[in-house]
Amino acid sequence: MTPLVTDIFRKTLWYHPAKIFGFPGPVSIVVNSEVAHHQTFDPQIVDVPVTGGPDLESIVPVFSRANPCPVDKESSVLFAARLRGIDPSDFPRKAQPADGFVNIPYPEAIALNRLISAIAYGIHGDEQAIGYAHVRTNIVKTCRFMVSQVKFGPEGVVHNYGIPKLSNFEQDLLERAVAMLSSKEQMAAEYLEYYLSKRRDILPRFKQQEVDEYLEKKKTLMKC
Repeated sequence: MTPLVTDIFRKTLWYHPAKIFGFPGPVSIVVNSEVAHHQTFDPQIVDVPVTGGPDLESIVPVFSRANPCPVDKESSVLFAARLRGIDPSDFPRKAQPADGFVNIPYPEAIALNRLISAIAYGIHGDEQAIGYAHVRTNIVKTCRFMVSQVKFGPEGVVHNYGIPKLSNFEQDLLERAVAMLSSKEQMAAEYLEYYLSKRRDILPRFKQQEVDEYLEKKKTLMKC
């Protein structure tokens, strides 16, 4: 949604890129809790950086940079698979999320509360107004928006801390995530183009492509 909202606001007189950012979801809260339980720490002192996209399919927890204690590769694979509800032996070949432990009670409310609190601290000029958000970035050429740790100020996002150093496993996950994000951003652009055209006798290009592929598959099955 963030790319679509941004492109809509860009056509207005009050567009300000630092003031448009998306909610990265509850994953960071869930991951912090799981890692804390694994390492027998208080969840309040554990921070696992996240990057990638704002949804379960494309988010990349950076377990190797977990604070106060990094997570080893074997546990990283286990946590990343469980997060998506996938058998670790199938991951990352199979990356489609299922119903994993992300559905624990209240993580989304906690994550949203932390983001709102960070924004409020930033408005008041607090130097510790830091949180995670889905923001515009030029770090990766093939996608415009990624989840990053950012600092908030009175005018919105004032600093983007970028992508932390990744392990090979996390680098692989990020490459997959970037491909997904690029595809979704293209879909958002095509939908906006469709909406602004005011034509309702056609479908957005991505949707028309889905229909064409379905009809072609159906035709092939009928020939068999």
